[in-house]
This record gives sequence, structure tokens and C-alpha cells, in this order.
Amino acid sequence: MPEGLPAEHGGPVLGLVGKGITFDTGGISIKPGDNMEKMKYDMAGGAAMLGAMRAIALLKPRVPVIAIVCAAENMPTARPTNPATW
Repeated sequence: MPEGLPAEHGGPVLGLVGKGITFDTGGISIKPGDNMEKMKYDMAGGAAMLGAMRAIALLKPRVPVIAIVCAAENMPTARPTNPATW
């Protein structure tokens, strides 16, 4: 049972999962060059979960909701190229 729920809670618990890769430095690129601008969508699942949890918090449903966001900054090399550090 999720932390914070009373022990007698026997009802359903809604679980949401989203993947959020915040930046891909491209050290090992398996994407075709024509699709590189679509890298920003790699974080869409995580962003959707954050937005959903905000809306759920405001709506205060009777069903407990848990969200897991697997987030990472994808930098497979020791010296990545990241525009934020220029």
C-alpha cells in the first residue's frame, strides 16, 4: 500500500508512469539526422505526468494517485556538448 494511505484503504490506487529524458548530448546517435529536432519530445512523458499530477492535486479525487517520472539527462561521454554550458 502506498505510504500515507490508511491501512484500511482497500480500494483502487491509480498509477501513472512517464519517461523524461531532459537532454540528449548525442554522443551515441542512433536517430537519423532528419529527426534530431524531435529530441525535445523525449521528455514529453515526464512532462505529461507532472501536468497530470498538478491537475489531479487541484481536483482532489477520492482515488489515491501515484506518479513515477523516470528522468535523466542523457550524457554518455565525460565531456558532452550541451548548449546550456556554452
